[in-house]
Amino acid sequence: VVETLDEKKVIIVRSFYENLEEKEKPKVTNLEKLVDLENQILAIKFDASFEKLKVCTEPVEILLEQHYILVDQYLLYPAGITKYIKKFDELKENINDIIYEDVCNYLDEMNPTYLIDKLPFPKNIKDYGITINYGFSNPFLVNGIFIVPTDKDEEIEITAKYTKNGKEYEYKFTSIVLDKTYASPLNDFLSQFTFPLENNYESISLKSISTPEAEITFKSLDEEIFTNKGILFRPDHDTFITLAVTITLPTESRTVIYKVRVNGKIANEPHELVFGAIDNIPNEVSFEDEKQVNIALEMYLNLNDEDKKLVSNYNELVIAIEKINTFKDIILANEIDLLIEGLPVEVTLEDKDQIDEVRTAYEALTVTQKKFVEKLLVLEEKEAKLKSYSKYEELEIMISYLPMTISLENEALILEIQEEIVKISNEEKELISNYNKYLNCYYQYQELKINNYAKSFIPEYFIDEYSFPTEEPYFGIGLEFIPSNQDLLSDGYVWHQAEEMPVDILVKYEINGEDKEKKFSAHVLSQKYAYAALDFTDQFKQPLARNYEDISYVSATYPEAVIGFDSLNKDVFTNEGILIRPGQDTIITFRVSVGFPGLKIKVVDINLKVRGLLINEIAEFAEKKYLEVLGNKGTINSDLELPSEDLFYNLNLEWTSGDESIITSDGKYINPGFEAMQTTMYLRLIDKNNQYNSITIQYTVLIVGEEYKDMWEGIEYFLDSIHKDNITNQSFTLYGSEPGYLYVPSYNVGYLPFYTKEDLKIIQSIVPAPNNLVRSERERELTRYITVHNTGMAAPTATAKGLDKFIREKTTASSWHFSLDDKEAYQQLPINEIGWHAGDGTSRKFVDIPTGVPFDGDYNPKVTISTDGYYVLNSVKSTIAAPLSDLDKILTTSHIIDTGLVVNVINGYYFMPPTWYQKGYRKICNYGGNIASVGIESCVYEGVDFNLVMRNLGKLVSKLLLEYNLGVNAVKQHYDFAAKDCPQVIRAANRWDELISLIKIEMFAKLYLEDVEFEFISLSPDVMDNTGKIINHPGTESKVKYKVLVKYDGLEKQFDYSSVLNALTFKIK
Repeated sequence: VVETLDEKKVIIVRSFYENLEEKEKPKVTNLEKLVDLENQILAIKFDASFEKLKVCTEPVEILLEQHYILVDQYLLYPAGITKYIKKFDELKENINDIIYEDVCNYLDEMNPTYLIDKLPFPKNIKDYGITINYGFSNPFLVNGIFIVPTDKDEEIEITAKYTKNGKEYEYKFTSIVLDKTYASPLNDFLSQFTFPLENNYESISLKSISTPEAEITFKSLDEEIFTNKGILFRPDHDTFITLAVTITLPTESRTVIYKVRVNGKIANEPHELVFGAIDNIPNEVSFEDEKQVNIALEMYLNLNDEDKKLVSNYNELVIAIEKINTFKDIILANEIDLLIEGLPVEVTLEDKDQIDEVRTAYEALTVTQKKFVEKLLVLEEKEAKLKSYSKYEELEIMISYLPMTISLENEALILEIQEEIVKISNEEKELISNYNKYLNCYYQYQELKINNYAKSFIPEYFIDEYSFPTEEPYFGIGLEFIPSNQDLLSDGYVWHQAEEMPVDILVKYEINGEDKEKKFSAHVLSQKYAYAALDFTDQFKQPLARNYEDISYVSATYPEAVIGFDSLNKDVFTNEGILIRPGQDTIITFRVSVGFPGLKIKVVDINLKVRGLLINEIAEFAEKKYLEVLGNKGTINSDLELPSEDLFYNLNLEWTSGDESIITSDGKYINPGFEAMQTTMYLRLIDKNNQYNSITIQYTVLIVGEEYKDMWEGIEYFLDSIHKDNITNQSFTLYGSEPGYLYVPSYNVGYLPFYTKEDLKIIQSIVPAPNNLVRSERERELTRYITVHNTGMAAPTATAKGLDKFIREKTTASSWHFSLDDKEAYQQLPINEIGWHAGDGTSRKFVDIPTGVPFDGDYNPKVTISTDGYYVLNSVKSTIAAPLSDLDKILTTSHIIDTGLVVNVINGYYFMPPTWYQKGYRKICNYGGNIASVGIESCVYEGVDFNLVMRNLGKLVSKLLLEYNLGVNAVKQHYDFAAKDCPQVIRAANRWDELISLIKIEMFAKLYLEDVEFEFISLSPDVMDNTGKIINHPGTESKVKYKVLVKYDGLEKQFDYSSVLNALTFKIK
């Protein structure tokens, strides 16, 4: 396949080879060609790496390190690779040139312009392993390492020589030996410093010991590094600064410019090393850079959380990783392209397995990887061609598998062939070369099936009335049963004799115009044994529909008979007489033994009819059974495989969706987007034997968005839903019923709902039963809603804990499931028990009532009332009469609660749950608050952090919605069921939509982000804390900033946000 140096192809062919079994590898006779191509590619890469280094602008130490890495790599390579490398000698020469250039620069940097005391130039440079020898144009000015100044400035040329790798190098530069008049006081001044500079010098002496009359002043020409007051600000890297030192003598004055070295910061902080490793990754990342990227990632992952925050270029690493992963995806896709290229040009049926293997390999790719497969159309064309080949060839192959002598073990293959045969014409059958073999096998199969069927009607012993079928059910072939002795068997009756008598049954039928017959042998049981057995079975009234726990084993006709029995269908009827009714009428068999003193025991099989379950009884079992096919217990995020029949209960199953826009009636899932949506699935159970015998089961399901292919997209959506461009504030009122706490002023200075995975603390505190004022002890039949209340109690003691005490001590009948405040929640009722919290009673049954109005595509139709008192949905009159007033008068649309009445869609029509008239508030309300919902009381006591109450409601309600497969449209106010102004605090402050938003945030996180970690950090900690709470509002409009650190799948990203904190709209009293 590989004829040129195509690296991608070479990689793929190598992967093919490595995936072979060890015993197969020796069969690859031209492996050396692949190895040689790999060697050439590595050599080309080596030379290309060196070419890159030649134009690289990295610091010398990094540049040399990269050169030495190449050298080490070369030395490790075998001869098969090095023979192709062309640039190694140039590489070694380049290293020497880099060192020479760096040495020259280093000597220039070390040259202080004026020499005053000792030579400042190094003798040895250990990093390069070189020793430098110095020569001077005027040797009288130098004595060893010491300078010998004269009465004037003297220019001196310095020659530096060293040997590296057998080659001599030389560099010449000039300096000035300072006039000794100024050299001594300058040397005195400089001697107080330790070079290179690393510390502050806050007490700088300006005195000269050797020349007391000299006055010294200095000025730093690099004050950003070293100030005139001696303060040192160490730079990131080693550098030089310049000092202007003025020396004033009695007769003259001179300013000397002197250069000194400063040590940079120690660049060994872990985060700085990681920063450097990331910074060294090329801007244009290639697959060759994978190792470098992985090293940087490993260094980053080894940091602690605090150091990770200091790596400011982390996002550049993330981008590099994504690019590397893309290269990997392309390689995998190219592998599939090669597999496709390897398919035969002319496809035959023999190529089916190979084509299927390629298709399987393609389907194993991710969605992203599939996008890079360029030859998919070629695969599809070959698949289409394969399908277009003669189906006769497939049939011939299948027929060839049939043996010449058929048994029922061959039934599956015969039926598979027969299914295809019936689809083709007689002319086409003639094209099948072995069709006659098939016919012969099929006729054998028919004979076997018919004989087996006939035998099932001939017992070992005839003891009671009998009947023979006139036609077998598989092929519609007529049957004739002929007893050998009409005195024993005739017209369906058995004529018992004193002794047991043998009898033969001859069965006649015709197959393909040929007469067939089969003889079966049986016996007519003697009268004595037969009557005793029938006495036993007569106690069971057919069809069986109850238990028989007191089975009699005494024969009324022959009391001396010893009788026993064994049920052959213990899954339906046990030997203890317990009946487990099946899903349909059926036949069971009792094996009855009869014995008499001194005579043999006879064992006979007697069939009895059993009545199956009624359709409403089956529904109880089926409801639990088919919940399992609706996703994860009713939470759906993918297509469903909905069964169409139930063989055990002999039912046809008919599914109907309540909302075809998100889940169709055949189970096709339609992604609802980022929000979970509640709907209903209806399952109609239909008796196969009587289509009018049916019942419908109703499931509440939650359709959630499928998992993100790019989870970071979902994370950004989530964070955006938490963020607010403007953080608002308001004053509002806590409404109570206690004296002195009727109206308690409260203030919301603003917050952002920073998400935390920490669950709300729920304290189990179930009120013991019986308690007629709290416990109904009735289980809810269904859960449609979550109902939110405010307590209407504003005294400081009305906390969740206080409410838990109150519910036990109150003297009126009322109850709810949860009490919640800004810290915790208490559960007072079992979660599935009916509570008394919504004011709409529990006496009526909760059912969806048909309106007779077809669904018009609007899931929230406007409900009004006609002049004659009927509900009208989107201007179409329904068949449901609205409730009358307490004076039996027709009510108007204005009587309907402001939040509207609930309407559902079932089987293409609108349905409405029951409604009722609340005469106290003169409003028509929904029914079901008590009987079909979970009730939550949220606290409004003086001093409560109501923002936290709202956020805790979000956590608890979202948990309950997911538990019951409900969407946010199932969250209701107490007002919806009784027209009471509750939850009053939320309603009066217009914060209901805010609550729904908080619930959505919590639901989204629970559904999609379980594997994601969030850390919210306020960047305005004096104003907002890390929970998003405004803790110190400045009063005026201002800005707050925060960042979110997100960890997912081994990666960490930072998201930065800024919000306007609106000016306060109130003054706190």
